[in-house]
Amino acid sequence: GKSGLSANNLEKIAYHFDMEGVEFTPDEGVKRKTLKTKTYRGQAGFRDFMDDVYEQASKEGGKIRLWNARPTFFIDWLGKDWYATHTKRMQKIAHQISFNVTCEEGEKNFIGGKHSEYRWVPKKIFNEQAIYCYGNRIAFLSFEEGSVNILSLHNKEFNDSFCLLFDFVWDEITMLPDIEGYKP
Repeated sequence: GKSGLSANNLEKIAYHFDMEGVEFTPDEGVKRKTLKTKTYRGQAGFRDFMDDVYEQASKEGGKIRLWNARPTFFIDWLGKDWYATHTKRMQKIAHQISFNVTCEEGEKNFIGGKHSEYRWVPKKIFNEQAIYCYGNRIAFLSFEEGSVNILSLHNKEFNDSFCLLFDFVWDEITMLPDIEGYKP
């Protein structure tokens, strides 16, 4: 029916339901999602996503894989101070995780500090779309003009499959950054 809500408020309500695993059906109904996904949007959503990365890593430890990192996007969208706080908490659990990050050949901004290892991928296979694997999740990050959108899929099998591919590329294709003083 008529809600009287603005489009912006309707989007916020739909976003909340999506975050809780509820989807709207074409016949104007709702149902639980069979495949659990979460969508994160904008700065607040990106921060919520990074909180989820930390929560999963602190509970479960294990592999974290970030494909196609563009460090400036993380700083721009999360904010320097917020990201610095996130880095400190990740460093406290570094002994529990194996965090590997690929970035474009020539990148020199390794913002992950002491909790992650960086390697370069050749420019010809780098693009602006990032994939983040952690816990039982695989997330797809899209940084567009004035927007960041993240789709997180909670599926251990997809996560494990992508980690296998990532680790193969890590071992066979990536390069250690050729920067004086960089130590993995």
